[in-house]
Amino acid sequence: MPVAVKRKTEITYWLERKTVDYPKNLSGSELMNELRRRKNTDQRADRTFRAYARFWDSFSQAEERLKELGMSYSGETSGWAAMVLGILAYFDRARGINPDTIQLRSNVATSEATRRIDYFVFICPPINTTPDGAGYYIYPNPERTAIYTERGASYRQLVGWLKYAGAIPNLLVFIGDTDDTDYIYPAIGSPERFSWDERTKQIVKMKMYIDKLVARKIQQERTVLSWYLDMPQKLEDVSVNRPDITISEQPRIRELFSDGNFYGEMIRPTGDQVSLMAALKVNTYGFQGREIRGRYNPTFGIQTETPSLLRSEMLNALTNDCRLPFIYPYIFRP
Repeated sequence: MPVAVKRKTEITYWLERKTVDYPKNLSGSELMNELRRRKNTDQRADRTFRAYARFWDSFSQAEERLKELGMSYSGETSGWAAMVLGILAYFDRARGINPDTIQLRSNVATSEATRRIDYFVFICPPINTTPDGAGYYIYPNPERTAIYTERGASYRQLVGWLKYAGAIPNLLVFIGDTDDTDYIYPAIGSPERFSWDERTKQIVKMKMYIDKLVARKIQQERTVLSWYLDMPQKLEDVSVNRPDITISEQPRIRELFSDGNFYGEMIRPTGDQVSLMAALKVNTYGFQGREIRGRYNPTFGIQTETPSLLRSEMLNALTNDCRLPFIYPYIFRP
């Protein structure tokens, strides 16, 4: 047997199994008790128990959060749903304080009939921001997208755990490629050499590149959508009446236009331009969140932007009572 095979850990063994051997009609707490009971008599259950226990503490923190709100996972949730929710809690840096805990539970419970878990992530591609640039998106590289090498490994682990629980995960990747035309250029003006034709060519190339990148890094069923190419939006009639969000976004915009930041090479916006840009940006995010909820109704989203809760709230500005719930596997900065 090769040395590499001998060195496989029990957690690797657990993740590579395609199905889970546990009673699926039990609640979350009953499932854990059953695994404990079988621990000393069944080698497979023993391995399952030890791996499951790795995220059970995280699941318990989410359970405590629900109890504070007068609700519970264990009494009302099936073993399958509890397993999935436990996995999400394990990966969530906001576990215990995530405001979307209740919506996550509801969405996972709704998914149990089909076991399909649709989750989504936004990728913000780089833009040519040099003063003499043409102002269209440039061909990205792995270091400038949200699917970094280390994040790709985390995605694969999350997918592996969900598959182990008997779920069918499907990733929706939304390329946020309309930021410049939706709220930057309307506030500060477009570059002199701006070209819609050239911009469209670059976005087509970028979408093909990101699709290959996601396939290589995450290795799972996925759908890659360009907001500009696949989901053209009309924001003329969109108005988000959330001055609290708009005001909170203004410092972040100033930060993005500072030296060495995402738009650091562009001309600094004035105070009035920052205010306008923040309002247009909140409209953009609110519209996108409403469209994602209405068209795809995903189980959850992975938030990769900061400030974390502000970004999630912006995407939920027009979803009303049916929120898009998020988890925060990589960074959580409220």
